[in-house]
Amino acid sequence: MSATADISVGSCIATLTGISDELVSLSQALQVVEKRLEPIERVYAEDFADFEAGMFERYEKGEGKWPGEETRERLYRRTIPADSRTELMRLQAARKRAEKRLGSLKVAADAQRSILSALKLEMEATR
Repeated sequence: MSATADISVGSCIATLTGISDELVSLSQALQVVEKRLEPIERVYAEDFADFEAGMFERYEKGEGKWPGEETRERLYRRTIPADSRTELMRLQAARKRAEKRLGSLKVAADAQRSILSALKLEMEATR
């Protein structure tokens, strides 16, 4: 809004309605992403645990150094088929974007509620 824009209860409610509509849409999209990610991440966690166990067994036998967690994760990801890895990364990125946008919408809604509260106080003061 520009500095000279009229701020009214109606404009705040209209903005909140738009935010609410986007929240509903985004929440539904996030739910779809989460439903698709849940089984993929479950299998990923189980397979990664097996990968780490095998790596640890080799380490205990003296076959190399024990890599850090980030390196173990990277090494494991290299064993995943490219299409599965791409899908996992795509869905995780979609979840991250949606969560970031949900946070932004929450801040915007909070700002509109603060404006409404200030307008209410102003209206009460002018009675």
